[in-house]
Amino acid sequence: MNKMQFKRGYLKDSSTIILLLLIPIILLCKKNKLNNISKIRLNTVLVAAKAKEQISIKIYLEIPYKSLQFVKREGGFVSGYEAQIAVINKNNELVHNFTWSDSIRAQNYLETIMKQEKVTLYSEKFLPTDKYDVIATVLDLESREFYKVKKDIKQNRSNISYIFKPIVLLEKKGEWGFKPDLIPSWNYYLSSGKDSVHIFISGICSSSDCELYWKIASKIDDEKIIANDYFPIQNRYIQKYIKLPISIFSEISYSFSVTINDRDINDEQLVELVILKPGISNMITDINEALNQMKYILTSDEKEILKNAKKAEKDQLFKSFWDSRDPTSETLQNELMDEYYKRISYTKEHFSGFQEGWKTDMGMIYILFGYPDEVKRYSDYSSQKAFENWYYFSINKSFKFVDVNGFGDYQLESPHFLSVP
Repeated sequence: MNKMQFKRGYLKDSSTIILLLLIPIILLCKKNKLNNISKIRLNTVLVAAKAKEQISIKIYLEIPYKSLQFVKREGGFVSGYEAQIAVINKNNELVHNFTWSDSIRAQNYLETIMKQEKVTLYSEKFLPTDKYDVIATVLDLESREFYKVKKDIKQNRSNISYIFKPIVLLEKKGEWGFKPDLIPSWNYYLSSGKDSVHIFISGICSSSDCELYWKIASKIDDEKIIANDYFPIQNRYIQKYIKLPISIFSEISYSFSVTINDRDINDEQLVELVILKPGISNMITDINEALNQMKYILTSDEKEILKNAKKAEKDQLFKSFWDSRDPTSETLQNELMDEYYKRISYTKEHFSGFQEGWKTDMGMIYILFGYPDEVKRYSDYSSQKAFENWYYFSINKSFKFVDVNGFGDYQLESPHFLSVP
């Protein structure tokens, strides 16, 4: 069976593919690198400072309860940690250092492993515009396990008018460097379950003749603007809070752009807002792309429907395609969809080269079958080609890839059924 026969024959059986996707969902989590998420998270946001040629670096360190070891004590469970945030400049000099030492008490064991239970630490430093490394460390005082994360900051612009990247703010009790009870999001995802959306804009105007314009437009139809505003800048230091009702976002993805005009100087920042909706994976940021990525599991009839669909119909088509493939239709989460797009994300990171990872042969096999049970790599000196074999013992199959041009562009040479009892 050659590659084209495999694609036309084996992949057209959608029910077989769905079954193969479902089998390893639980087992895959143990070895899929997608799930090796860092146990602590570090977020940094840049905000314009009133002092000339300075920036405000706001730093947030998140420590999930489940990353710490709790011990049972009278009245509940207790854990302790020591945390540190350090900022290093380009000369390898320490310019900011902040430490915490605290204990956590949980009422019951379930609380210690729940995803939403976490400690959030905040620190802020005003520094000259330049390049910095932000390093966060956490020591679990019970297990003595040590965690470390690092982020780079580079901001060299000064003495001109410019805008920082917009910041999505979430509601969380406390003081986090913005309006009370607002904290920066880790991404640009917006929950459809909330009533409103908070966005923060900051920047610098080098003259008294600046104008600021922002807009939110549909990703499906960029001429469809759902919100916008324009206003003159009264002083050098720009801070603008925007609050919008979530009800204006009917689609999944939008572009948010903000532009500053200062005579002959223009600066623009553009980010993509993704609306999280029940039943749609949070790995999806673009419905058109997500539909294209379904090509390995769509039936011929579904592909024909998609081919003739109008832009405005694609959101509903996407939901319809996945509703028919939902293994647990009685719940809001579609586990099959989540797993499928996790694999898409993995292929983008590990198999991209001459084309996007999910479009490659290795990407296709990984999306359909998951991480192989065994991988063997070898070279054929007579043909001067490199080969890679993927073995899936649980489904009695293997796939052979050849690097056709010597630049890591591995293509599927042949699938095989293994002689495994």
